[in-house]
Amino acid sequence: WSSDVCSSDLSSSKGTPAWRLRSGTVAPVCSYGWGHGRGHDAVPGACYTAAAMAEHDPLVDPHVVTWSTVLVESFHRVTGDALAAVPAGLDPSSTARALWEAETVVLSHGTQDDPILNYANRAALRRWACRWDEFVGTPSRTTAAPADRAERATAFERLRELGWTDGYRGVRVDRHGHYFEIDDAVLWEIRDDDGRRLGDGATFSISRDLPGDGAY
Repeated sequence: WSSDVCSSDLSSSKGTPAWRLRSGTVAPVCSYGWGHGRGHDAVPGACYTAAAMAEHDPLVDPHVVTWSTVLVESFHRVTGDALAAVPAGLDPSSTARALWEAETVVLSHGTQDDPILNYANRAALRRWACRWDEFVGTPSRTTAAPADRAERATAFERLRELGWTDGYRGVRVDRHGHYFEIDDAVLWEIRDDDGRRLGDGATFSISRDLPGDGAY
């Protein structure tokens, strides 16, 4: 699959904000732009500020910093464990940096009908052979090849029933068409302190390349 660079125009945001801060104020994680990639023309999903996209350093964006804390706290709330071994009690910037630099893959998408990727740490970008601006803002279904998307969708349907699952195994494909299998992944619903669902997250540390381009 291919993905295109998405830009952001926060001054012309459409739709509803993606999540609510603890103070009760609403901050938009994503505005809506239009990506034109193969198989997903006119896809809404330009995320975060133009600065983060242009600099290829997502931590320059305060929304990314805050969202990183949301990911860490929501994961601990549902599993009782630390996400990617990020220590508890860090300030938001340190939490964001630790999550970004973790060796464990972490990624998330929003609540759209066709969910859009809104976070990937450095390990995730390496696994999918993408830059931030090539990955974030694209439909999360494209992390799997078309033949593997039904199985992936079933896993997320099961997630709706349970709130989180572990031991997940599935086949994914990187930006260059190389297939790999992830193993013992954890999927979880990202919720705020009030229980409102903000999206879904996935994390794993075990993966292996598969021979050929899909010849598995």
